[in-house]
Amino acid sequence: MIDNKIIIVTGCYDENIGGSIVPHQLCKYVNKYTDYDCYMYRAYIYPSFRDGSITKSLWVLFSTLAKRFLLKIKSIPDNSKYLLYRKPRNLDDYVVVYLDGMADNPLNAKNVVRLLLHNPGYFSKEVHYNCGELYFLYGPHFNSVNILDSETSKNFVDIKFFNTELYNSKSLIENRDGVCHLVRKGKVRDIDFDLSSSVLIDGKSHKEIAAIFKRSKYYISFDTESAYSILAALCGCISIVVPIQGVNKITWQPDEKFRYGVAYGFSKEEIDWAISSQGLLNQHIIDIEEHNKKVAMTFTKDLKAFFNGDVDA
Repeated sequence: MIDNKIIIVTGCYDENIGGSIVPHQLCKYVNKYTDYDCYMYRAYIYPSFRDGSITKSLWVLFSTLAKRFLLKIKSIPDNSKYLLYRKPRNLDDYVVVYLDGMADNPLNAKNVVRLLLHNPGYFSKEVHYNCGELYFLYGPHFNSVNILDSETSKNFVDIKFFNTELYNSKSLIENRDGVCHLVRKGKVRDIDFDLSSSVLIDGKSHKEIAAIFKRSKYYISFDTESAYSILAALCGCISIVVPIQGVNKITWQPDEKFRYGVAYGFSKEEIDWAISSQGLLNQHIIDIEEHNKKVAMTFTKDLKAFFNGDVDA
């Protein structure tokens, strides 16, 4: 039996990283719309000795411990009252949420949830999860894992956040020209499009990227999950996602509203769709609050059902 308390273990908020935005925004919406109290706790990835490099592991361990006692978690203003700096004594009453990249169970929590914002082991090539956990995917195309007594929720934790103060239709260049593109978590795939003079936006600040979007005609994303595809469309770019072989448009994004302003591939039909649906996208952004509210409510409902056996939650 759990109390209505959640701890999300993650790094400091970084507006440039989607994997950072989601857990911090989820905390905000859980506190705003549900009867749960959700807290943020700084993630510290202590090195394991699986690789056999003891000297390297000890060095990383010492530096991590130094950060552990010197640095505190930073979050968005809405979460300022919900920041934890030490592990609660009654941790068994909490649900502890880790992200997909966190191995094992650093807090030694009894009730563990993992947000799979990418395929497990995508970066580390290893998966070290435990039995009896509850998994949430960010979207339908991500993979879960099959571990004894663990379950994967049918509901997605696809929290959306778009900074419309920067990404909007203000101060647009009248005669757009040129191409910009993103690789990020995707892989460069062969496309029938000349990128030799394209501007790579990976690693640039939001201010720089918004300016690039507002003067570019096309934006091409090799990362099928990046929010930049929508942000580019908000700035009037013809936004194109490079498809993954064998993954159709509906599988990629089943909700049509999240395809507004974005072409999945380079066909004339998709390009026309991206252009004609940009107006619908603007209204959809206004409706994002309701979507995020629903995500938070189904998330906490699933926690009650899994950990308390409350099927009517």
